[in-house]
Order: sequence, then structure tokens, then C-alpha cells
Amino acid sequence: MLPSHFIMMGMNKDSNGGYSQDDFTYSAKQPTSKAQQAANMKQIKQRLSDFGVVGYLSFLVHKNYLNTNDGTLGWLNEGDFFSKPKFNHYEFLRSFFYTYGSRLRYYQTFSQLIWLGVLIGVLFSFIDGSFIARVLRLTVLGMLLYLLLFEGGRARYIIQFMPIIYSLAVIGWHHFIALTKEHPFLKLNLNQWFGQSKS
Repeated sequence: MLPSHFIMMGMNKDSNGGYSQDDFTYSAKQPTSKAQQAANMKQIKQRLSDFGVVGYLSFLVHKNYLNTNDGTLGWLNEGDFFSKPKFNHYEFLRSFFYTYGSRLRYYQTFSQLIWLGVLIGVLFSFIDGSFIARVLRLTVLGMLLYLLLFEGGRARYIIQFMPIIYSLAVIGWHHFIALTKEHPFLKLNLNQWFGQSKS
């Protein structure tokens, strides 16, 4: 498939910019690469026209939300191996991760909290003005733009970029903690808050 196919698929409103079997069939049935390129570009122009400027921007905002909002990174959204109860082995462990597990909500909540902490760490990374931190931030920006332009719309697409995101989060939290040590007013020190008021 040509790059234009994935751009076209990334603009599919029905699939929120994610995989579309109809789009795949549309591109695959073209007899030559040249014909596929022309067909894809025709569809891209049509979708841009249907969206309009405001509509397309709104679509991109929603697509970015779908790309980044799920702390489980799309777990249970793809495949069906987990849909049939199989408690013959590892019953306790599977109860946290499988659709039929009684503790699935615990895993989802924990994953979302961890993901929120990672994203906050990425924001804190702006404290670091070093060259490597700036390169990592630009890489994340490029990643987000890539997923907006091409096939995306699902949190699992972000997995390939997790080493960079985690690195930025570590940098951010490191600098934030260091900042709280340098500036006492940022510390949540209960002795300072309550101890002095009693004396």
C-alpha cells in the first residue's frame, strides 16, 4: 500500500482515522500503483472537502484524544483470545486482565493513573532545556503529528513510541522533585503547615 492510502485511512470519519476494511478494499482493488495513487488522492480531496477547515480540525482533536487517552494502550480492543473464559490456569492473574475477570476494573484504573502520571511527567520535562530533552520533545510532537496524519485513532499505535515518552516522563519528574528541594514553598511539609501553627 502507498503512503497516500494510510493518509486516506487516517481521514476516515467512520473509523475515527483508524483501520478501515472498506478503505483497504478500495485501495487494493486498484490495478496499478499509479491508479491507486490517483484513487487515494481523489478520496483524500473529497474527505477534506466534506470536513471543511473547522470540521477537520475538530476531527483531529478527537483523533488525538483517542490516540492518547487510554492508559491500557488499547488492551481488550483488539483480538478475541481473551473473550472466552479460561480459568483453568492462572485464575487470579487473569481476573485482572481478561474481559470476564472480576478484577479487571482494578487494572484499568491503575493503568489510567500510571498513564496520567507519565503524561504529567512529560509536561514537567519542559523544565529541562537541555538539547536531548528538546530532541525528545520534538520526537513526541512528531509522533503525535504522524498519528494525526496517517492511520491512528487507537491508543495501541502509541506503544512503539513508549520508550521516548517514558524517558521524557523520567526527566520531567526528576527535575520537578529537584525543584521542590530547591524551593521549600513547593514542599508539602506537614510539619511546616501544622507544626508552627500550634506553637
